[in-house]
Amino acid sequence: MKHQSDYEASQHTAAEQSKALATWSIKAQDTFLAQVMARLAEQGGRRKKAVGLDAGLQAARDGDLLALKAAVASGWEPNSNVDRHGSSALLWAAGGGHLEVCVYLVEGCGCDPRACQARDGRNAVHWAARNGHLPVVRWLVEAQGLDADIPTHDGTTPLHWAAWQGHLPVIKWLVEKAACKADHANKYGCTAVHWASQGTATNAPQVVEYLFARGLSITAQNCNGHTPLHKAAQRGHRALCEWLLCGGGGGGGRR
Repeated sequence: MKHQSDYEASQHTAAEQSKALATWSIKAQDTFLAQVMARLAEQGGRRKKAVGLDAGLQAARDGDLLALKAAVASGWEPNSNVDRHGSSALLWAAGGGHLEVCVYLVEGCGCDPRACQARDGRNAVHWAARNGHLPVVRWLVEAQGLDADIPTHDGTTPLHWAAWQGHLPVIKWLVEKAACKADHANKYGCTAVHWASQGTATNAPQVVEYLFARGLSITAQNCNGHTPLHKAAQRGHRALCEWLLCGGGGGGGRR
């Protein structure tokens, strides 16, 4: 009987120890997760702080028209307040595709749609094209009269930025409706084909094929002697490299 009692006692002790271990493990995991979440929150807060956006710029970036109007009503000046890179509320709104905010800033606050970042000369249409926001691009060109070929300080155009990110609807509109100079090269000798080939868009082959069909060269060298093939190879665009090596899909020769 004593052996039976000792066995049962040991079983009970083992069970209690298992429960205690499980409880400790859960608490430890909860503590670890809490620490991880706190760390991530801290890092996220640091990132937001690093951006350095005030209330007005934040509202423009987020497309929050009510918050932006409240900031302006409280004395915030959208024409003079910029972030640490020189980006104004209009550039943030255009880059985010917030057409209603753009209209308010230009027509309601007197912001100049042609105003550029001092650092590189990008303006609202460059940012809208870069991020694929066709309605904003159209409004800036058609309603505000911006030149569809307006260059940055180094000669990069809205078409180049759109090609880099693979925004075909913007590209087609700029080429077919706005009659932009599709074959324009920036000061480094890069055309829209170079930009598309060196971009990160997965539809780069379709973009280059479209530009090729519009008469752009796929063998043109930039100032460093790089062709679109060099750019595509550098980016690892295998499908585009194969298409370029076939001279434009195997048809029409090589331009």
